[in-house]
Amino acid sequence: MHDEIGGVGCPLVQTLTVVLWYIDGQYYKFDSRCKHSKISSIPDMFMKFNKGGENNKGGYNDWTSKKRKPPQLDRKILLELGDMVITILSHPWVCTNQWREVRQEIEGLAKCLSGYAEDMKESANCSVYAKLMTSFR
Repeated sequence: MHDEIGGVGCPLVQTLTVVLWYIDGQYYKFDSRCKHSKISSIPDMFMKFNKGGENNKGGYNDWTSKKRKPPQLDRKILLELGDMVITILSHPWVCTNQWREVRQEIEGLAKCLSGYAEDMKESANCSVYAKLMTSFR
């Protein structure tokens, strides 16, 4: 039984750890972009990890204590992380009634990651278009 739980629980915990570690210190960016676009916000279950607040400090991965800036969010990495989260949702045990609420929160996190990545792509496309238009003036 213990091996079965470890086999199921480890990928869930590892994936969520990687995702939350990557976005730590970036919650304000997600929050700001969600307010100005159609992106889903980070679900409440995961916002509890935002210990840094609006001062851009990380919660458990505090970049300022390392005297470093938080890494720039990368569209490809966000898409990969979103895919990893979706893979968790494909496990049959996540579809049980016991996991319904947690599943909804995890789905929300996946939507937030992929939505942010898509918004980054659209912003980049708009920026390229704007540069092209100014070069013709």
